[in-house]
Amino acid sequence: MAQLKYHLVQKGQPGVAGGGEHKYYASITQRNHVTLKELSEEIADGRTLTPTDVMAVLLSLSRKIPNHLLNGDIVKLGDLGNFSINISSAGSVAEEDFKVSNIKKAKILYRPSADIKQKLQTASYLKVKNNNT
Repeated sequence: MAQLKYHLVQKGQPGVAGGGEHKYYASITQRNHVTLKELSEEIADGRTLTPTDVMAVLLSLSRKIPNHLLNGDIVKLGDLGNFSINISSAGSVAEEDFKVSNIKKAKILYRPSADIKQKLQTASYLKVKNNNT
């Protein structure tokens, strides 16, 4: 069973001068970074593809996804989930008054598949001190 390590972080209330009442919140303790090379070796392990073959596919995927997102496409990766772009903007009273400068930022949204969401529900949690693993 997966076990997610977390630590506690003290935070103030957003939007309150001086931070207001500070409370402790759980925060996932990040451990390692996994590179495309490491993933390609894991995927190729025991398969007919070599790590180089898998790496080529993953690199191509990482180049193609941004192109589709910038075209406004939703990229559906089956059991992995979907990627799309969302934008936030300042509003305008009248439609004709809206300018492109009202757009503040774009961000990539990831929506995991039902299978990934279900697996996340099986995780247990382990408290650690600070950022220790």
